[in-house]
Amino acid sequence: MSTIFMSPDWFLGYDVIFELFFFIISLVIALYALKVYRSTNQKLAQYFGYGFLLTAAAYIVQSISNYLVYSKLNTQICQIANLASSSTVDAIGTYVYMLLMIAGLVVLLFVSLKSDKQRTLWILLSASIIAIMLSRNPMYTFYLLSSIYLAFIAWHFVENYLKNKQAITLTVALAFIFLWFGTFHFLISVDHATFYVIGHILGLFAYIMILINWYLVKK
Repeated sequence: MSTIFMSPDWFLGYDVIFELFFFIISLVIALYALKVYRSTNQKLAQYFGYGFLLTAAAYIVQSISNYLVYSKLNTQICQIANLASSSTVDAIGTYVYMLLMIAGLVVLLFVSLKSDKQRTLWILLSASIIAIMLSRNPMYTFYLLSSIYLAFIAWHFVENYLKNKQAITLTVALAFIFLWFGTFHFLISVDHATFYVIGHILGLFAYIMILINWYLVKK
């Protein structure tokens, strides 16, 4: 199981930059949502902030893991931690990334369901983590669950746009549609280097849309 070794040689290092960008935008959105929660006491805003905070953590873990694999520092870290190889570093980083990301998506799905029952959140979260940890192919299970959750989240924001026809809701809907496409294609070719790059590019478009939405809201 690995993500970084799917990257083509010419893309090595660029994915680290992409993931840092995703981390920054996710963190900005998370902090803004939590600020809204402190001002309005809206629980959905709080969960929305937590969801993006978890995705931000996932991206920074993935970025650091990828950087360590690429850099000369990886050899030193392997010696200190008594790790066998860079693939071990990557595997650990990938597992942490998947668990944080799926947790973030579960929280965002919970927000889109507009449920007020926390047990719904904990059931979804527990079932998702157990499914990934016990799967013979954790990465495939992760992308499958992510695709399902993102499809529901995207549809939620599409419905919001169809109701009010506002630019803000349109940008959010487009963002999650891009994220869904960026995740779904891994299901059909999880080991293909080209799809690894496409996923990052689609993610870039998605987070640009999220950044535009944040700007419109702030404005």
